[in-house]
Amino acid sequence: MKNHTYEYRYYGVVAFVYGLLVGWFGFVKPLRHYLEQQEASDVVIRYVGNFCPPILGAFLGLGFYWLIHQNNNKERVENLEILGLGLGGALIVGNLCVATIVGFDIFSMICFALFGLAYSTLVINLPKESKFRSVFLIFGLLVVLGSLTGDLLLEYRVNKASRSGWLADYFKENKFAYKDRRAVLAWLPSHVGVVLFAFLLPPVWWVFSVAKRLSIRSYGLALSLMGLGYWFVPMSLTGIINQSFLSYPPVLRNQFRIACLFTHSSRSWPTTHYEYQLKGSEEWKEGPLQPFFPVDIFGHRTRFNRIVLASKYKNKKGKVVGKNAIRLKEIGQYIKDHWHEAFPEDPPIERVRFTVANHPVGKKHCMEIGNWNRPPLTEIPKKYKRDLGTYELKGEIQ
Repeated sequence: MKNHTYEYRYYGVVAFVYGLLVGWFGFVKPLRHYLEQQEASDVVIRYVGNFCPPILGAFLGLGFYWLIHQNNNKERVENLEILGLGLGGALIVGNLCVATIVGFDIFSMICFALFGLAYSTLVINLPKESKFRSVFLIFGLLVVLGSLTGDLLLEYRVNKASRSGWLADYFKENKFAYKDRRAVLAWLPSHVGVVLFAFLLPPVWWVFSVAKRLSIRSYGLALSLMGLGYWFVPMSLTGIINQSFLSYPPVLRNQFRIACLFTHSSRSWPTTHYEYQLKGSEEWKEGPLQPFFPVDIFGHRTRFNRIVLASKYKNKKGKVVGKNAIRLKEIGQYIKDHWHEAFPEDPPIERVRFTVANHPVGKKHCMEIGNWNRPPLTEIPKKYKRDLGTYELKGEIQ
């Protein structure tokens, strides 16, 4: 195969992606396990354990592909490709389906690699015209794809917000009893994927036979099946189960949504408030918005809301400084300069302070409970409020 042909470049990309998958699913978990045993820092585990294996795997896959294609013997090239695919596939399946039960160690990795080489050698020694050769190849590919898909779509995760994958939700709703939920759901998903994909062998074999009879090129068939399996099916499942696949990165996860207008559910929403002190008084009172910011941009949010939220960011010392502080002081000065128009009997304002309040979904001031109005600061719990500082006001804006 000449280097300038389309198929050569296409299979080069496939080798790069396959190497990335082998690095990620075949080596990330063992390497992280090793680093944790060595008591490495969280930064080392996060960056070395997560990023080095897939990056190295991708370039090693591409280098291996280039190296074997320096050989002019076409049959030898195909055999080496099968060996590489089998070796990488065995590492992926072994670490997703076996090592999660028996543990991660060098001996296990060697056993997975030897099994992959043995499986590939068996396929190579079968006659090219034999249907068993094609069946073994397709079955091995389905097992690898099944373990990958199971790990991606059904993976159980818990983060600070206690969000979990839908397999865990299914267990919880049906009240299945198991001693260690984390342990079970660490290895079960990939097994589920392998079993489901193994049942796909007859229809995939039929598609392969039809494509071969119609002279459909292999990369066209592969791209079609990938589009169907990794876009159409996840998109349909997202709509059916009405839940996101948390294991996918957000950028990919959003591609499976029927409507992407609101890609993330809100856990809270902010309201902005200001308090003032009149000249000669030390009492703080919450000020109204209507006389100074009468136009609502969206719902209960006014220009005041927009400006204050854009200025809420603090430095490392916990203070609002720079342009953010200038904007807040200017908006306080604006309120002071127009205060006498709304309240002509009041003395001038001397100080203002700004507060941002975050209202969690489902709590007292949740919009879902009923008709919502902007609550006063006195009714908002202190833990939901964030003080943005106090500002002295002098003179008028020129």
